[in-house]
Amino acid sequence: MTWTKPLLNGLPPLPRSLHSATVIGNRMFVFGGWVPLVMDDVKFATHEKEWKCTNTLASLNLGKSTASQTHVVNNGTNKSYLLLK
Repeated sequence: MTWTKPLLNGLPPLPRSLHSATVIGNRMFVFGGWVPLVMDDVKFATHEKEWKCTNTLASLNLGKSTASQTHVVNNGTNKSYLLLK
């Protein structure tokens, strides 16, 4: 087995660790985990990579190889909906 980096359309999620992922139909959803800080997040540069916890949800359309951010909407009821592009 060999790991390869697929060619994607759209904006892929940041690299992360300690996240969860699942496949439903032709989409893979990636939720949460720890992502590297970007320079806007820190006031000074360090030589070590720093990480922060995130609660973002991204999806990958496996049929079209398209990545996108996914938004969860709660309309005030006990139901939440995913907005997929």
